[in-house]
Amino acid sequence: MIKQVIKLPSLPLGVPTDINKYFFNRTKELINFHSFINTLNQDVANQILVTGQRGVGKSFLLKKLIEEVPSNILTAYLDISNIYGIQKGNLTEEKIMYAMFEEMNKGIEKESDILSKVYNIGIEIKNKINNKDFDFKDAGSILGISIPNVTDNYEKLSKFVMEYPQKVVESSEGKIKGFVIIIDEFQFIGELKNPEAFFWMFRSFTQEQDNVCYIFTGSTSSTSDIVKIINGNDGAFGNRMIRLNIDPFTKKKLKGILKQKYPKSHLQWRDLKDFTVVLEDIPHI
Repeated sequence: MIKQVIKLPSLPLGVPTDINKYFFNRTKELINFHSFINTLNQDVANQILVTGQRGVGKSFLLKKLIEEVPSNILTAYLDISNIYGIQKGNLTEEKIMYAMFEEMNKGIEKESDILSKVYNIGIEIKNKINNKDFDFKDAGSILGISIPNVTDNYEKLSKFVMEYPQKVVESSEGKIKGFVIIIDEFQFIGELKNPEAFFWMFRSFTQEQDNVCYIFTGSTSSTSDIVKIINGNDGAFGNRMIRLNIDPFTKKKLKGILKQKYPKSHLQWRDLKDFTVVLEDIPHI
């Protein structure tokens, strides 16, 4: 039972705009991420799988990573849970592809002075999709993407979107060395009718791309069914993804964080035990 109420400054429930104000002590994890991403400069693309329980700080960590990625590597961040919510649980492959395309274009916009031609193509494709026009052949030919001559709109869309980031890098004439695409809360992909086929599609394209790194991250255990589907021995990536599990802070580390961040709180070890119990034993900031 908690015998004392200790008032701490308000903490954000989600990922705040000012990440640095609240970010603390994930140096080792950031170094690992940077080492895996920096291989894009040598035309080597790693595919990364990040797991960890809900609330441990995965999204926070990845947003911090995006801030630190050098300007010659583009980034895109896609939250599948957001799409799932907006679609009222009716998640489809088309919605994910379109959302991923939008997020890639946001990353391209930041370097639109270098990628003006590609940026304009992105705007054109977005307008076409909004108008239910899935004829991407002209735009595809400019970037070297062969659009299949089929009536299936999803096949056209998926092929264009999946080849898009590699072609963006190639069109930059060496100024852009890679594209990092973060797919957060990927466990919601399990709600698709055929998640296995969706992950296999990603695998088929990544095999031919030297400058596109996907980071799949989810609030799930490293042994969950969705992890087996994407990276199990019989899964799409066949246990070839780099796997990182984000662990909660230890109570000792949490104590140090609280002392540094909130020195006037006068927390004692007993208080810390109660504090971590309230947090369901997930000590994180």
